[in-house]
Amino acid sequence: MNLENLDLQQRIAVTTDSKKVMVIAGAGSGKTRVLTSRVEYLIHEKKVSPFEIMCFTFTRAGANEMKTRLEKSIGSDVYKLHIGTMHSLALNYIRRFGEVLGIRPATVTVYNEWESQFLLKEVAKDLGVYNGKAWKIPKKEIDEIFNDYYAAGIEPWESHKAFILFKAFLQRCRENNALTYGGLILGFRMLIPELKKRLHVRHILIDEVQDIDMLQHDIISLLSGAFDASVFMVGDLSQSIFAWRGAVPEFMLDLQTHFDVHKLETNYRSVSGIVEAANRVIRHNEIRIPLDMRPTRIGVGVQELYDTDSEAVIKFIQTLIPYAAIQPKDITILARNHVLLKRISSLMDEQEIRHQYVGRKSDLAHSEGLRRFIAFFKLLLNKQDNFSFLLIKDILGLDRQQYGQIRKNAVESGVSHFEAWFNSDTGDFKNLFSAEYSDFDEIIDAVDSATSSPENQEITSFIRASETSDLKSFLDWITTYDISDEAAETFEGIRLMTIHAAKGLEWPVVILAGCNEGLLPSKKAVGSGQIEEERRLFYVAMTRARDNLVLTIRPEKKEADSGKIYESPVSRFIHELS
Repeated sequence: MNLENLDLQQRIAVTTDSKKVMVIAGAGSGKTRVLTSRVEYLIHEKKVSPFEIMCFTFTRAGANEMKTRLEKSIGSDVYKLHIGTMHSLALNYIRRFGEVLGIRPATVTVYNEWESQFLLKEVAKDLGVYNGKAWKIPKKEIDEIFNDYYAAGIEPWESHKAFILFKAFLQRCRENNALTYGGLILGFRMLIPELKKRLHVRHILIDEVQDIDMLQHDIISLLSGAFDASVFMVGDLSQSIFAWRGAVPEFMLDLQTHFDVHKLETNYRSVSGIVEAANRVIRHNEIRIPLDMRPTRIGVGVQELYDTDSEAVIKFIQTLIPYAAIQPKDITILARNHVLLKRISSLMDEQEIRHQYVGRKSDLAHSEGLRRFIAFFKLLLNKQDNFSFLLIKDILGLDRQQYGQIRKNAVESGVSHFEAWFNSDTGDFKNLFSAEYSDFDEIIDAVDSATSSPENQEITSFIRASETSDLKSFLDWITTYDISDEAAETFEGIRLMTIHAAKGLEWPVVILAGCNEGLLPSKKAVGSGQIEEERRLFYVAMTRARDNLVLTIRPEKKEADSGKIYESPVSRFIHELS
């Protein structure tokens, strides 16, 4: 193995013999190179079997990038590694060893957020907690107990007013031989004793450790203890932007005392002006592990544009492309939220400017139309999935009374709702489920033909673009699909996306729109005192740019048609640049 392509800080981290390593990797410091080099070092120099290495990435795109790089150095051994997001590895292990959890692993299905909420409402209706319009228990309190359960594995007290609903929902999932997306991680934790019997893991690597939640930290600790494995974690507290999803960035501060800490401080991505400005901004955070990036490239890099609304952003780009000889594919527009992006995208559509608004595919992936379409797929695989049957009952032409009778027949016969319907139906839809298919394309065509919805063309195009070869592979793929998959796709035009979606990516030119108080930082963050998280978000946006960072500030005062004046001062983060 050639270590000469690593700088001194990277080389020391990669070759350490410590069993507990925390690498604080600044933006653009080569953390992916360090992770892949660590794997290469373990295999080539320490003679570790690839079967003994488990590597968690934060996104599927990150896992794919690591696999691509590693395949060049370790060849087919890359397929022997345990590598992927925690959710994808959880699903893999549940598929293999899920019998110990009391499920049928070959046919288990996974509900995304939309499906989980739909099922929760159905369970709540049965219990009289929800009447189709209003909740007897505040929905915020219900969401909080599920968030605590999925982020930390904490169940509500029996005295909690939503306890019965919580238990009934989990029971309905078990009856359907299904898990929620959050339930994958809980299943993973429960599987660890079984994994200890079946696997032999000596080294655990974790990417983006600052953005994992307490339950995921717990799993890493349990895995390390079960296998007596080393832990090599890479992250940067200054880039932690997912606290709203349960991440606990402060936990890195506590871990420092138990790990050997290495720092990667050289920024190979951005020009000096961007690096130095980003350093100045993030120094204002009190909760951080001090790390000042050192640039390797010289350049001014940062430009501020005042009184720049959405129309002005587009005019600037139209001037920039011919003047600076920049290709549209080199430009990405980032914003704190989708409101600004949708406005800019709409204006670009009107002017026929080629662009990709990242988020449209993700919206489709989580849409009701697609979820009802793939409910047919899930029933082809898992006949016990009563929820998927519920999703398609209207398509099958069943009214509430007929559906109620099917549920009654199912209970009396000890079969699933689908089986009760299938045993009594003679229509065309029965042929859909009884036919034999030679490949996945035939299944897609059959469901498309049977449902004939105006949305189907977009849905079937999306499914086929996944390039999965069979039904089960597609269902596993869609289970862990998120906006990072869409953001990582190649595109030849201008791109628009939120800062959260841009995590881990980079471009020659980044335009950050809406650098105003109330936008970035958001009004909600200001009100709740979450300024440090917003500053980290601003820092992440800045460090996506390689050559040019353009910070646009909307007009500070705007008069509505009613005559009311709305004020939106310049973001405090702009003042912190100097």
